[in-house]
Amino acid sequence: MSRPILSPACGVSSRRLAPLRRCPGSPPPRHCVPGSFWGLAIAFFLDVIAINGTLTHIVPLLTDRGLPRQVATAALSGTGFALIFGRVLSGWCLDRFWGPYVAITFFILPMVGIGILTSGAAGFAPFLGAIVCGLGIGAEIDLMAFFTNRYFGLRDYAKLYGTMFGIFALGVGIGPALSGASFDRFHSYTPAFAISMILLAAGCLIFLRLGPYPFPALGRALSGAVEKIPA
Repeated sequence: MSRPILSPACGVSSRRLAPLRRCPGSPPPRHCVPGSFWGLAIAFFLDVIAINGTLTHIVPLLTDRGLPRQVATAALSGTGFALIFGRVLSGWCLDRFWGPYVAITFFILPMVGIGILTSGAAGFAPFLGAIVCGLGIGAEIDLMAFFTNRYFGLRDYAKLYGTMFGIFALGVGIGPALSGASFDRFHSYTPAFAISMILLAAGCLIFLRLGPYPFPALGRALSGAVEKIPA
């Protein structure tokens, strides 16, 4: 016979203490809020400014370089498929690798894509640049939800995720305006694209400062909450 003993991380006393694990509904550590929250919010805010500002202007960018409009719109359509694949790929990676490293990878990919578009390379290069940017934007929402769960738990999940997403949505409108202002002022998207790569690099630095997850994956939290000992 055995008897379940609830972990003290769930707020229930036990005769034998299991290794401390925070349950999904417990409050996050004080040192994680607000520092980590605002860091993540700023990182995703900068990310969407950079990527959305680039992809929104991909058709006029390519047509200005002499490509037919049908080809330019095909490149934009390719980002849609890349977005879907990016969500699947980012989720697969998050199940196997440390989240900040996954996020940095999906921030570096659009940096490469924007660099390709800025280079003015012909042939398949513009399609590759657009597709790589699509991979990055496809991972954004999944990464945001994942980090909110693993760093802040489920107790205030809706409030924290909603606030972070609202800041993210603000960047959706800023990016295209920034790229448009660059073209109107300098008759080139290069200055805006250079700023976009700097913003993505700043986001990577923010992820490097994140520590270990305060909250384990849900399955591990539940398995750690109940421990069997001999009667």
